[in-house]
Amino acid sequence: MGLKGKAWKFGADIDTDAIIPARYLNTSDPVELAKHCMEDADTSFAQKVQPGDVIVADKNFGCGSSREHAPISIKYAGVSCVIAKSFARIFYRNAFNIGLPILESTEAVEGIDEGNEVSVNAETGTITNVTKGETYQATVVPPFMQQIIAAGGLINYVAERMKVKKMYKIAVLPGDGIGPEITEQALKALKAVAEHFGHEFQFTEALVGGAAYDAVGHPLPKETLDLCYSSDAILLGAVGGDKWADLPPELTPERGALLPLRKLLGLYANLRPAVVFPALANASTLKPEVVEGLDIMVVRELTGGLYFGEKKREDLPDGTVRVTDTLVYTTEEIVRIARLAFELAAKRRKKVTLVDKANVLESSRYWREVVANMAAEYPDIEFNTMYVDNAAMQLVKMPKQFDVIVTDNMFGDILSDQASQLTGSLGMLASASIGGKIGLYEPSHGSAPKYAGLKRANPIATVMSGAMLLRYSFDMEKEAKAIEDAVTEVLKKYRTRDIMEEGLQLVNTDEMGDRIAEQILAG
Repeated sequence: MGLKGKAWKFGADIDTDAIIPARYLNTSDPVELAKHCMEDADTSFAQKVQPGDVIVADKNFGCGSSREHAPISIKYAGVSCVIAKSFARIFYRNAFNIGLPILESTEAVEGIDEGNEVSVNAETGTITNVTKGETYQATVVPPFMQQIIAAGGLINYVAERMKVKKMYKIAVLPGDGIGPEITEQALKALKAVAEHFGHEFQFTEALVGGAAYDAVGHPLPKETLDLCYSSDAILLGAVGGDKWADLPPELTPERGALLPLRKLLGLYANLRPAVVFPALANASTLKPEVVEGLDIMVVRELTGGLYFGEKKREDLPDGTVRVTDTLVYTTEEIVRIARLAFELAAKRRKKVTLVDKANVLESSRYWREVVANMAAEYPDIEFNTMYVDNAAMQLVKMPKQFDVIVTDNMFGDILSDQASQLTGSLGMLASASIGGKIGLYEPSHGSAPKYAGLKRANPIATVMSGAMLLRYSFDMEKEAKAIEDAVTEVLKKYRTRDIMEEGLQLVNTDEMGDRIAEQILAG
């Protein structure tokens, strides 16, 4: 852990009341406490200190009452480390509990002057006075205590340790067509993550879609549904194909498996990121300058609208046919998907675009009313609306104007597929269906049965769906990023047929999966 900043010098026996005066103990808010840090020792310290700065003090720092407020106020004031000749025992313990690095070094305290630039390596206990060109040695902190500091405190450390010990159960549904071979590559990546980060993933496969219908007569067998209910997350390959197109609608892979699975699991939100990897800017059908740096998140409502409304076909007396599809949304369905979109935008570039057809559809007018009211709760997030036909045009004309797009089921289905082409290939677009306790992760493309078994399919969308699984179901941000970074590196040298460019090496489905897994382990 490398720390660097300006030194602030204090004398001996600085007690906790000098660090944070008792008159401010009516709050436990770290930010408020930080405003009064060291106030009775230096009245303007909190206003002058800069992030990364270091406190250097004489002996017995942190003596007095055993209040955790003292190290908390120091940490949240921006101080990166405290160096002293010695610390009061209770302060020493509290500092580690909240993740504040502290080091004991008499020679450093005597050698460092107020205002000196100081660099600290907490792992080795090496303290460098950059201003004077001197190096001092502190007592090395035991490794397990360094781990507590690195985790940000004892609570985080314990949580991380518990997370490591947990067995994560993942239901694997390979499906039809290219589904089994692309799913295999995602499993390689997830197994590499498990090995690299010390996790335990339990993978259990089950039939779904056309493969399930052929085996047991139904695209979503009870055994598969039971497995999904008992798992922590679901990884799906792809379902469907012409082979099953003439079955009754309720037995087709899409209508008989995917739609009910989403409904039964309460998966009301579909997240489809359209991201252009730096190495693929030339693979898009648009000019590189139009798509370079593109990062759009399409948030699609998944369990309402036309796809789930009442459907009717009537034979009329004159021999013609009348067909009806009903578009229905409730306030709750709109509120929950909009809330998710704004929360996602808050962690991204802070812009939400609602796509609708409010000039024609009453449902869209109500969507606009509900989402606009919610936008008022997020004043720091830019909000705008756009008709779906204009949005389709703008995605091609100026795609980088978008951050988070939120829309209904049908519009989201169409626009997310369109957005995928901006990335260079549908084989690059991952997808997450969330909202219930168990998330479902799958590539956005179909089963492509004509390519099944040929090892020509691009598995990256499925691999990236595995990254989304780690991020949204297991809260493993570092692990998800490891997969994404590995894909970025591999694309610099290797390509599947759909994204091949001159001068790079062509690889098949299995080889692409191997390269990504190797890169994760190497990282």
